[in-house]
Amino acid sequence: MNSSSAAMRGGVSSSSAAMGGGSTSRESQAPGDQSNNNNVNMSRVAKLIAENAIVIVATRGCYMCLAVKCLLEALGVKPTLFDADEADKDTVLGELSMIDGGSDGGDPVELPAVYVGGMLLGGVEKVIETHIKGLLLPMLGQAGALWL
Repeated sequence: MNSSSAAMRGGVSSSSAAMGGGSTSRESQAPGDQSNNNNVNMSRVAKLIAENAIVIVATRGCYMCLAVKCLLEALGVKPTLFDADEADKDTVLGELSMIDGGSDGGDPVELPAVYVGGMLLGGVEKVIETHIKGLLLPMLGQAGALWL
């Protein structure tokens, strides 16, 4: 990542399993324009989850987020990635909690949050657990994220 893209807020990297590669879209905001930042990120995150087979909502620079992305890519999936800046993390977590009503048992959503077919799968531990049990590949296939 170059220095100019590292300064951007709410970066979205999007690709599809049907494509040979992915496209990257980054949006930035003027430093003094904080008023609409929360509303823009909130609607974009919900829209990404609704419109894509697999979405990873991550914190920029998080190694566990990168590990989940690498696992999914190794399985042949090209996930859509929403990178939340540290400043936007609480806003994004708030929206995710509203979308999901919290995760299992009302626990708060944590990042990385992996959504498959519009539904919260979970974080790193849940993705790995689901993969070890042999349930992840069929789940990805049903969501249209993987061609089986």
